[in-house]
Amino acid sequence: MTKKILLSTTVVALLGLSLTSFATPTTLAIGKDILPLPECKIILLQPDITGDGIPDPTGNWRGIWGYWNRNAETIDNTIQPGIQAGGDKNYFNVGHNNSSYNPDQAVANQGQPSAFAPGRYFSVFATDYPAETALGWYVTYPKFKAAWVNSLTSICNTAKTQLFVPQSEWYLYGI
Repeated sequence: MTKKILLSTTVVALLGLSLTSFATPTTLAIGKDILPLPECKIILLQPDITGDGIPDPTGNWRGIWGYWNRNAETIDNTIQPGIQAGGDKNYFNVGHNNSSYNPDQAVANQGQPSAFAPGRYFSVFATDYPAETALGWYVTYPKFKAAWVNSLTSICNTAKTQLFVPQSEWYLYGI
């Protein structure tokens, strides 16, 4: 019985070595999608200008973004040319269904990452955009993925608002 277990363990160990010798860290690490993830929006406010004692909207929203890189290594311009912020594999555009790379260069780069570390990242950056419009983030690695902030995006909670609104303006949000 002991010889059988020892033989099984040896065979498994040998098989494990032979299987892993064909897979390098690079071949296992890349090839999964990077997902742009909208988290919430902040309706940007300004001091009361209508005289009703309530802060007024500025006409702009601030979208809060994260991402999920399901790969085991950082994906950057070395691995995927064009994935730098504003490049043809990582850009913003106004509106929905803008799958071809023809963004307005004024909005293509919104401060999004140019290198995507492995894992799920929350509250990485924010984008300001006109209220009642949609702002889409388009990322291609390895396949095209897109996500939008728009009128249907949920409102940020107080903690997120504090992260992305200057402290001098917290009073406008009742903070």
